[in-house]
Amino acid sequence: TVVLGYGPHRYFANARGRRGASAAYGVRSLFDSRQALPDPTEWLSSLRGRAFDEVARTIRMVLPVGDDDHLVHDDRSGICVFAHGQLTPVARLSEGYRSVFAMIADICRNMLEHWSNLEIAQGVVLVDEIEMHLHPRWKMRVMSSLRKAFPRVQFIVTTHDPLCVRGMDNGEVVVLTRNERGGITTLADLPDVSGMRAEQL
Repeated sequence: TVVLGYGPHRYFANARGRRGASAAYGVRSLFDSRQALPDPTEWLSSLRGRAFDEVARTIRMVLPVGDDDHLVHDDRSGICVFAHGQLTPVARLSEGYRSVFAMIADICRNMLEHWSNLEIAQGVVLVDEIEMHLHPRWKMRVMSSLRKAFPRVQFIVTTHDPLCVRGMDNGEVVVLTRNERGGITTLADLPDVSGMRAEQL
């Protein structure tokens, strides 16, 4: 099983390359905040044709971009996001965009090492504090976007922001709380969140 993990500080290093070969590298940033993800631009630049289109389409599903915005490989500026009528190199995106961009590109790269395409790719992805750097509107669609982008991958995420549970199905949300003895327990009898509006969440 492919198991990947991402801590709250999801940024990529300037150095080229990929994760280490051992399985431990797949979850290293969960436990070491200094562990950066490999810069995805070199890998993305190496993709051609349908392979690039598939990854670009997957990244676009998760990033909050408009209908006409997309990922492009520009000869002069490298990998860019075309949004609002202009090209923006990945390195100049906002912190929230770079955080999600780095994570989604890393998931794509690792899944495609084991599966022929992302629609059939299976694995488990752990994400700590999914809400970090995200605009409130983005928080409300991030989980449904991940489900759509990776339909057969199981995501297990933590969040302090209830807006992030928007798009979750009944039984998919667990609320953890600390009891009077300092232990961690789960809240029982949670309501069905699947149809809740933002203010109800």
